Parts: sequence; structure tokens; C-alpha cells
Amino acid sequence: MQVILASRSPQRKQLLENLGIEFQVFSPDVDERLAPGSIDAALTALAIRKARSAGTRYSAGLSIGCDTVVVIDGCCLGKPRDLVHARSMLGQLSGRTHEVKSALALVNLASGQTWSGIESTQVRFRPLTESDIEHYLHCGEADDKAGAYAIQGHAVIFIEAVNGCLCNVIGFPAPLFIKLKQAAEAC
Repeated sequence: MQVILASRSPQRKQLLENLGIEFQVFSPDVDERLAPGSIDAALTALAIRKARSAGTRYSAGLSIGCDTVVVIDGCCLGKPRDLVHARSMLGQLSGRTHEVKSALALVNLASGQTWSGIESTQVRFRPLTESDIEHYLHCGEADDKAGAYAIQGHAVIFIEAVNGCLCNVIGFPAPLFIKLKQAAEAC
């Protein structure tokens, strides 16, 4: 069955390639705002919308939708709007533990059958100085990243500990994907 990655993320593309999966890339055009209420439910609904959006181009195949947020103090930190917002996010994360949540959804575009799940990883940042934050913001990695950082890049020096799936923090929970893909193939 053809596999479609409904994502613009180069990190998701790279992680899926690392798994040896052949796939097509589809850029979803969906509203990425999370609905009010449970973070897990809203994140899952968004991942499903992204996966289903591939149905506008493909009539069959297994479509993958994914979305990742950073959660601290019960609040979601998605992608920063601008440098001021990114600076604020990094300040919130400084010296603290936060949670990175990814919702992953697989949709059989022919039948509409859906498999989904949530991966959660705890990440602890060391205390950051204003200089740390400014230097990081000027390297450009904060743009378009949940929580305004990319653990696979320069932000690796901010990390004191990771408890859980590192791939999840990069933006694609590979072990969850394998589990859901096996469930989809069993049907």
C-alpha cells in the first residue's frame, strides 16, 4: 500500500526515510489551531485532519498525519509567531522540565479507517542566560518549531535530560508509528 506523509516537516521526512519506508509527501492545508479542551484530544484531532487532507489528492493509500507541541504549566507552546514570542517561550523553558507531545494518525484513504496515538516525552532544560537565548534566536532554528527549539540542532546544548522517546522530541514518534502501521497492516 502506498504511504503518504501529510507533512511539510523535513525532520519527519528524514525520520521516515531512516525507517526505510517508501512514501510520497503531501503538504496539508489545514487550520493548525488546537480546539479548546483536552490537549491530547485536540492534538489527535489535528493529526487526523492532516492525514485525511491527503484524500484531496490521493484516493487510496495509508496517510500519516502528525503534530507536536510543547506543554509547560498546562499550556501548549506551538510554533512561535515571531522572535519576541520565541524569546518568551525559551525563557519559560529555562531551567525547567516540559513535556513534548506528538499525536500521530494513520488513515486508510480508501476505507477511512483510522489509527492514532499520543507519545509524550519529558525534557529538562538547563538554566539559560539571556545571551544563550539571543544567540540561539539568531541562528534561525526557533522558527517553525514547537516550543521554539530544535533538539537535533544547536538547542542540544540546552538539554539536561530526556525521559522518553527522542524521536518524538524531533517531531516524529517512530516507535508509535511502527505500532500503528502494524495495526493498519493487520486489517
